[in-house]
Amino acid sequence: MNPLDIHLNGQPVRTQATQLQALLLERGHDLNAAMACAINNCFVPRVQWPQQPLQAGDRVDVIAPITGG
Repeated sequence: MNPLDIHLNGQPVRTQATQLQALLLERGHDLNAAMACAINNCFVPRVQWPQQPLQAGDRVDVIAPITGG
């Protein structure tokens, strides 16, 4: 399979992942952590991460809450 060129949090990334969850695991994200994901500015519910396909040129944003005051 050919790698995909996407943008992850604004940075260019080349990945072998074809689904969002595989990308998150590949990049070292803890799937149990509090975070939200969007592809091309569209929110992707957590239950859809395993089957959410990625395409070349996608813009993926992974957002985690920040605590503190």
